[in-house]
Amino acid sequence: MFEAEKIVITDMCDRLILDTCGYFINSCPNQEFCKEIHPFLIPIQMGEKDAGEVLSVSRDVSEQYFREEDEAATMAEIGMM
Repeated sequence: MFEAEKIVITDMCDRLILDTCGYFINSCPNQEFCKEIHPFLIPIQMGEKDAGEVLSVSRDVSEQYFREEDEAATMAEIGMM
């Protein structure tokens, strides 16, 4: 049985959502999310369940997302002027 020493979960921009140290959550800025993920995370940490595949998006999808995010930020800044 394999026990995960560390699990790190980030968003598309590689910003920390949650990380663990051993069996404990080390850092989770969003405490509501922390409560939500606990039932799923503990069996993985204990080696009772496989972590599964790493989820990722293609480069094209991420570039489109960042373009749209930049446009939204620009429009918000223009609205502030």
